[in-house]
Amino acid sequence: MTDFGLLISVMVAFAVAGAVCRVRWSLQTTDGETGFVDVTLGAAIAGLVFGRLTTVVMDDPAAVRDVSDLLVLRAGVEFWPGLLAAGVAAWWSARRDGVGPLERIAELAAPAMLAYGTFELGCLVRGGCYGPQSSIGLRPGGFTVAMIPVGAIVGLVIAMASVVVHAISRQSPRSIVPILVGVWIVATCRSVASFWLPRLGAALTRQHLASLAVSAASTVALAAWGLTHARQHRAAR
Repeated sequence: MTDFGLLISVMVAFAVAGAVCRVRWSLQTTDGETGFVDVTLGAAIAGLVFGRLTTVVMDDPAAVRDVSDLLVLRAGVEFWPGLLAAGVAAWWSARRDGVGPLERIAELAAPAMLAYGTFELGCLVRGGCYGPQSSIGLRPGGFTVAMIPVGAIVGLVIAMASVVVHAISRQSPRSIVPILVGVWIVATCRSVASFWLPRLGAALTRQHLASLAVSAASTVALAAWGLTHARQHRAAR
């Protein structure tokens, strides 16, 4: 059975990011005719497949042999392993195209954030956005109480933050900084939001722990880069 809500939100996410790249955020690592969707669709598919496989292997290894189980994306897709796989695919694609992989990925960080933020906003058409109960929130399908739409809020914050990452990528096109800042924003937003999302039991979920770890690691990486950059600047004076 086709999950039309999921399909529509994915298509809209790609369309929004692609349109913004065409109109405002022109890609500098392509030939001018190649758009955002062209350079990210393969990487996105690779990330989706690897993220789903990771979930299945961790939850039920026997299900790897069942294609029908693998295709049930709502059953879980590990976000960070999937993002890593997508990054590796984008790196390989850039090398194949004869452009700097770091420059390509740094340039794609902002529109990828915009696409992800738009996808999160798509919870409004995927059965509802969950969160803590509130009298002024939205009521997800199947629930009798209103909830603060945490997913939609996270999506909006990440989409808005993509503007900042885009500005950084234009100032430092061959730097890892836009990537680290983008990863930190997404990981921190997911970490904070996960405290408010429904879960079974009191323990933190695997996805939540992974986001906390990535947020901490990216914070350390940014701090290390800042210290190194400051020392180089002082040495050059």
